[in-house]
Amino acid sequence: EKPGPKLVSLIVSDINECQDTLEVEIIYQPAPAVIVIEPSSFIGCNPSEIFLDNLSTPIDSTYDILWDLGDGNFSNEISPTHTYLEPGIYSISLDIVSPIGCEVARGFDSWINIKASPDAAFECSPENLNIYQKTATFTDLSIDAGSWQWDFGGSGNAFIQNPVYTFPDTGIYKVLLTVFHPITNCPDTISKLVDVTPLVNFYFPNAFTPNNDSNNDLFLGNGYYEGLVDFRMSVWNRWGQMIFETDNPREGWNGQEFNTGKFSPQGVYVFKAQYSDPRGKSVNVDGNVTLLR
Repeated sequence: EKPGPKLVSLIVSDINECQDTLEVEIIYQPAPAVIVIEPSSFIGCNPSEIFLDNLSTPIDSTYDILWDLGDGNFSNEISPTHTYLEPGIYSISLDIVSPIGCEVARGFDSWINIKASPDAAFECSPENLNIYQKTATFTDLSIDAGSWQWDFGGSGNAFIQNPVYTFPDTGIYKVLLTVFHPITNCPDTISKLVDVTPLVNFYFPNAFTPNNDSNNDLFLGNGYYEGLVDFRMSVWNRWGQMIFETDNPREGWNGQEFNTGKFSPQGVYVFKAQYSDPRGKSVNVDGNVTLLR
């Protein structure tokens, strides 16, 4: 029953079955007969958040509540949530005083057991990975760790202290390290983002010889260009006329107008190239190329 004002009725009857009723309001604010507490957990790893559910009845916000949480902290909440920062075994106590002065108290000896946790930390070398260098060495820097569990962004796992791992492709990976205390087995977790950059190493020669000797017969970009998009290249003669255009980075100019027309004379030509790299960055390249016959 909840505490508060209660209406009490007295009904009196005589032998003639005549009745009279008296109603009186009384204040019902006793102390709970028994203090009942249900922690969310009796054991945890530091730092550990424990909810202390006060199931004692009757009780409400008009009662004076004093919790001694065992670690030097106190609370006046009916059911507090407290974070234990340090390992140890903690005794708690609860004192309840009703608004009319009724009091009850109870102690709970060695109730909350907080175990030691490790402190997870690691570093990755090299810090800057790319399509040419996808292998990294992971060095564990954790404190009080006895075992290790690595998750390389869903692409692989390892269970040794200092793994070497090669990422399967470019992209941003969330590397997760979970370490466990050697005695208590309490865990701690840390994560870092590792970016394997999809570099585009794309360059254009300054001369070519379209003489069908299978050596430098075409003018086109060279290098690594996987993931390159929105490519366009054009070649212009000295009179400002476009004589070649393509949207295929693997298609080169063979020295003829649009690769099928008349042969262009030996000389210097202007080229323009535009593309976007795999991360969406726009690149513009303007230059000269010498056609040698």
